[in-house]
Amino acid sequence: MFAELEDGYEDYAEYRGDGGHDPKHEPSVSGYVRFENGVRSTYASGFKDTPDPKWRFEIVGTDAYILNGDDGAFIHRGKNAELITPPPLTKYGGLEGIPAGVREMVNVVADGGTLVSPGREALKTVEIMLGFLASQARGNVRVDISALRG
Repeated sequence: MFAELEDGYEDYAEYRGDGGHDPKHEPSVSGYVRFENGVRSTYASGFKDTPDPKWRFEIVGTDAYILNGDDGAFIHRGKNAELITPPPLTKYGGLEGIPAGVREMVNVVADGGTLVSPGREALKTVEIMLGFLASQARGNVRVDISALRG
């Protein structure tokens, strides 16, 4: 992977943000990741002074692509676009977001099972963030995430 943070963050070699509470502590970044299975990913976050929307998420496959943004998530097949709506969360009494996550953790601790998003998955995101910071610190060069695991 390799990455470059926005101007003014050239010496930003370790995360110093506050979890997204104050955007001025979070530099925008453009990055590229090549996964072990050959899948390639690009990441580009908007600069603080860019107009809205500040984010969108796009997944491109061989037959379609999914675009998730301020207007919702749509799957595009050819010239057709279809709104994707998540199924209702009935498992946790209609709870959503953090309350549903807390209820899920309590249930897994009490009854066993696995979480929808286990910590191992969150670690992958942290590794990509650390890889982006390592690339920035080394002059925006390619870094191998396995070398960072030490």
